[in-house]
Amino acid sequence: MISSPTPTRAEASDVAGAVFDGADAVMLSAETAVGSYPVETVEMMSRIIMAAEAHIRDNPDSGPPKLPTEPSLYHAVALATVSLAETVGAEVIVAFSTSGNTAVRIARERPRIPFFVLSPFDHVRRRLAILWGTQTAASTITEDFEAAIEEGVGKIRARGVAGSGAHLVIVAGMPFGIAGTTNSIRVSTL
Repeated sequence: MISSPTPTRAEASDVAGAVFDGADAVMLSAETAVGSYPVETVEMMSRIIMAAEAHIRDNPDSGPPKLPTEPSLYHAVALATVSLAETVGAEVIVAFSTSGNTAVRIARERPRIPFFVLSPFDHVRRRLAILWGTQTAASTITEDFEAAIEEGVGKIRARGVAGSGAHLVIVAGMPFGIAGTTNSIRVSTL
């Protein structure tokens, strides 16, 4: 779409194929950097991505296969988090992260609900922001888990991610604020 307002079949197939292959993100370069139709390109790409994701929701076998389970605490907690959130009808999964490792594993499970990650570190938030279905926000460095939850709830409400009465599934490590300690899951209600 560098010089055309509509994609070729190959361009549309590339974007949809990335979604069907399980890519976390797709990108454009020349189409938006030097192309004649940058806005139209982004709008078309968005339409293709949403159509491919809708198709996968309706036809799960069309999507990427489940990734193998890793024999690790991170992955066990990630699987349990997504399963619990979907079972209780949670409106959002909230993860507190200093390294981003657990967030990566939760995102790879493709939860069907919003996934919100709070981290005090810019480099972690930037890296996680391109993960499938993930929103990130800055958090204060603290060892007080309850204060961190309160801060996170405030950010969730401010962004309109979930409203009063919504169930949240919260994943973090104890002791709180130390990288590599992800070991707890909590269900809370806004």
